[in-house]
Amino acid sequence: MHTISEQPTASSEPSQRILGIDPGSLVMGWGVIQQDATTVRHIAHGTIRTTADMPLPHRLDQIARALQRIVKLHQPDMAAVEDVFVSRNVKSALKLGHARGAAITVLAGQTLPIHEYTAVTVKKSVVGYGRADKHQVQHMVKTLLELEKTPPQDAADALAVALCHQQQARWQSAVGVHVQALGKKRPNHSQREPSPHIQDSTDSLSPSSTGNAMRPAGALPAQSGTGRSRPMLKRAIR
Repeated sequence: MHTISEQPTASSEPSQRILGIDPGSLVMGWGVIQQDATTVRHIAHGTIRTTADMPLPHRLDQIARALQRIVKLHQPDMAAVEDVFVSRNVKSALKLGHARGAAITVLAGQTLPIHEYTAVTVKKSVVGYGRADKHQVQHMVKTLLELEKTPPQDAADALAVALCHQQQARWQSAVGVHVQALGKKRPNHSQREPSPHIQDSTDSLSPSSTGNAMRPAGALPAQSGTGRSRPMLKRAIR
């Protein structure tokens, strides 16, 4: 297991440790990073390995016990777990789901907030391309965390999951601060005074001579089209 540790950076904001998990029933990758005020740094990474000849319940128990020791040693504040990719091999997918469930059970038992991300989301966050291969993920993890050596594939995937959550959390925090700032600048339209140009339409209406109909005050009554105005027009012409 390759481990790099540094002294925490002084900051007014509390640092947070993120545990990333790449589920697997035979090999489960894990990685721990720490988010300080403006930087992210590598803490540790490794793999939990079982053997194929072991019964599945024994493998799950071994995974759970190893993960408990990792959580106790590195004291993460939250965890990020890669979601299960459903392949054509249903049996392998079920075993992967069992291993993932065992890991989530341990994390939940430690009262850690658990965040889940698909493989495509993780690759987009770290590499910038949702279909990046394993070697591209390894290279970007090594570059982003400034590691001396390239981590193993499963451990690199786990560190990538942790980096994905770190980026998502920072983006959501930045958006939240921006929305709060906009809310403080927004005027209170509920206290706006009514416009002086708008008047009640009933103020300019008066009963018409024909009954219940309403017409504007001072307006002439509507002429019926029965023909009285026609003789008057003819007299005026003569």
